[in-house]
Amino acid sequence: TPTGSTTPVTGQVSVITNPSAIQTMGNTQVCYTMKITNGTSQWCYVRPIFNVNLHTGQSPLSTPLSAATITITAGGSAGNFVDTDFQVTGTNTNAILIPTTLNGTGTGEIQIGSGVVADLLVCIQITHADARIWDITSTVNWRSL
Repeated sequence: TPTGSTTPVTGQVSVITNPSAIQTMGNTQVCYTMKITNGTSQWCYVRPIFNVNLHTGQSPLSTPLSAATITITAGGSAGNFVDTDFQVTGTNTNAILIPTTLNGTGTGEIQIGSGVVADLLVCIQITHADARIWDITSTVNWRSL
Protein backbone atom coordinates (compact mmCIF):
# COMPACT_ATOMS: atom_id res chain seq x y z
CA THR A 1 0.00 0.00 0.00
CA PRO A 2 1.20 3.52 -0.66
CA THR A 3 2.73 5.41 2.22
CA GLY A 4 1.45 8.81 3.23
CA SER A 5 -2.10 9.99 3.53
CA THR A 6 -4.69 8.78 1.03
CA THR A 7 -7.11 11.47 2.21
CA PRO A 8 -7.28 14.30 -0.34
CA VAL A 9 -5.71 17.56 0.75
CA THR A 10 -8.51 20.10 0.49
CA GLY A 11 -7.83 22.69 -2.19
CA GLN A 12 -4.73 20.91 -3.59
CA VAL A 13 -3.63 18.12 -5.85
CA SER A 14 -1.49 15.69 -3.85
CA VAL A 15 0.86 12.85 -4.79
CA ILE A 16 2.05 9.73 -3.00
CA THR A 17 4.16 6.92 -4.42
CA ASN A 18 4.47 3.23 -3.73
CA PRO A 19 7.11 2.55 -2.66
CA SER A 20 7.71 5.90 -0.97
CA ALA A 21 11.51 5.79 -1.56
CA ILE A 22 12.44 4.91 -5.15
CA GLN A 23 15.96 4.01 -6.27
CA THR A 24 17.55 2.41 -9.30
CA MET A 25 21.10 1.36 -10.07
CA GLY A 26 22.93 1.15 -13.38
CA ASN A 27 20.73 0.05 -16.28
CA THR A 28 18.01 -1.49 -14.09
CA GLN A 29 14.48 -0.34 -14.85
CA VAL A 30 12.40 0.65 -11.82
CA CYS A 31 8.59 0.75 -11.88
CA TYR A 32 6.34 2.25 -9.23
CA THR A 33 2.83 3.60 -8.70
CA MET A 34 2.18 7.33 -8.53
CA LYS A 35 -1.20 8.07 -6.92
CA ILE A 36 -2.51 11.55 -7.78
CA THR A 37 -5.48 12.86 -5.76
CA ASN A 38 -7.47 15.93 -6.81
CA GLY A 39 -8.58 17.51 -3.52
CA THR A 40 -9.97 20.63 -5.21
CA SER A 41 -13.64 21.34 -5.95
CA GLN A 42 -13.05 21.42 -9.72
CA TRP A 43 -11.49 19.49 -12.59
CA CYS A 44 -7.72 20.05 -12.94
CA TYR A 45 -5.01 19.63 -15.54
CA VAL A 46 -2.16 17.68 -13.92
CA ARG A 47 1.39 17.27 -15.25
CA PRO A 48 3.64 14.72 -13.49
CA ILE A 49 7.26 15.75 -12.94
CA PHE A 50 10.08 13.34 -12.11
CA ASN A 51 13.38 14.20 -10.44
CA VAL A 52 16.36 11.85 -10.77
CA ASN A 53 19.17 12.65 -8.32
CA LEU A 54 22.53 11.02 -7.80
CA HIS A 55 22.45 9.13 -4.49
CA THR A 56 24.60 10.63 -1.70
CA GLY A 57 28.21 9.43 -1.90
CA GLN A 58 28.13 8.49 -5.59
CA SER A 59 30.76 9.95 -7.95
CA PRO A 60 29.45 12.46 -10.51
CA LEU A 61 28.96 11.24 -14.08
CA SER A 62 31.60 11.70 -16.77
CA THR A 63 28.93 13.28 -19.04
CA PRO A 64 25.50 14.79 -18.19
CA LEU A 65 22.23 12.89 -18.20
CA SER A 66 20.17 13.44 -21.35
CA ALA A 67 17.13 12.17 -23.23
CA ALA A 68 19.47 9.60 -24.83
CA THR A 69 20.40 8.12 -21.42
CA ILE A 70 16.96 8.03 -19.73
CA THR A 71 13.83 6.22 -20.86
CA ILE A 72 10.50 6.67 -19.13
CA THR A 73 6.91 5.55 -19.56
CA ALA A 74 3.87 6.52 -17.54
CA GLY A 75 0.70 4.47 -17.86
CA GLY A 76 -2.72 4.77 -16.30
CA SER A 77 -4.78 1.96 -14.83
CA ALA A 78 -6.89 1.94 -18.00
CA GLY A 79 -3.72 1.75 -20.11
CA ASN A 80 -4.51 4.98 -21.95
CA PHE A 81 -1.79 7.22 -20.51
CA VAL A 82 1.22 5.41 -21.98
CA ASP A 83 3.69 7.75 -23.63
CA THR A 84 7.42 8.25 -23.90
CA ASP A 85 7.76 11.89 -24.97
CA PHE A 86 9.56 13.69 -22.16
CA GLN A 87 11.79 16.73 -21.91
CA VAL A 88 14.94 15.88 -19.96
CA THR A 89 17.07 18.59 -18.38
CA GLY A 90 20.16 16.90 -16.96
CA THR A 91 23.51 17.50 -15.31
CA ASN A 92 26.20 15.22 -13.93
CA THR A 93 24.23 14.74 -10.70
CA ASN A 94 20.51 15.16 -11.48
CA ALA A 95 17.81 15.34 -14.12
CA ILE A 96 14.27 16.69 -14.32
CA LEU A 97 11.84 14.82 -16.58
CA ILE A 98 8.73 16.68 -17.74
CA PRO A 99 6.23 15.07 -20.14
CA THR A 100 5.56 16.93 -23.38
CA THR A 101 2.82 14.50 -24.48
CA LEU A 102 0.62 12.45 -22.16
CA ASN A 103 -2.74 10.71 -22.62
CA GLY A 104 -2.78 11.65 -26.31
CA THR A 105 -2.51 15.39 -25.67
CA GLY A 106 0.32 17.68 -26.71
CA THR A 107 0.35 19.40 -23.33
CA GLY A 108 1.89 16.65 -21.18
CA GLU A 109 -1.12 16.91 -18.86
CA ILE A 110 -4.02 14.69 -17.89
CA GLN A 111 -7.41 15.82 -16.60
CA ILE A 112 -8.54 14.66 -13.18
CA GLY A 113 -11.99 15.37 -11.76
CA SER A 114 -12.73 16.82 -8.34
CA GLY A 115 -12.19 14.24 -5.59
CA VAL A 116 -10.84 11.70 -8.10
CA VAL A 117 -7.72 9.56 -7.58
CA ALA A 118 -5.65 8.61 -10.65
CA ASP A 119 -3.02 5.87 -10.47
CA LEU A 120 -0.09 6.10 -12.88
CA LEU A 121 2.38 3.28 -13.38
CA VAL A 122 5.78 4.93 -13.91
CA CYS A 123 8.81 3.05 -15.27
CA ILE A 124 12.22 4.76 -15.46
CA GLN A 125 15.48 3.35 -16.79
CA ILE A 126 18.83 5.16 -16.85
CA THR A 127 21.15 3.76 -19.51
CA HIS A 128 24.17 5.98 -18.89
CA ALA A 129 27.58 4.37 -19.38
CA ASP A 130 28.50 5.27 -15.77
CA ALA A 131 26.64 2.91 -13.42
CA ARG A 132 25.39 4.82 -10.38
CA ILE A 133 22.66 4.67 -7.75
CA TRP A 134 19.83 7.15 -8.38
CA ASP A 135 17.08 8.48 -6.11
CA ILE A 136 13.80 9.25 -7.90
CA THR A 137 11.05 11.55 -6.62
CA SER A 138 7.71 12.46 -8.18
CA THR A 139 5.61 15.57 -7.96
CA VAL A 140 2.94 17.33 -10.05
CA ASN A 141 2.27 20.73 -11.50
CA TRP A 142 -1.46 21.45 -11.71
CA ARG A 143 -3.95 24.10 -12.75
CA SER A 144 -7.72 24.31 -12.84
CA LEU A 145 -9.64 23.85 -16.10
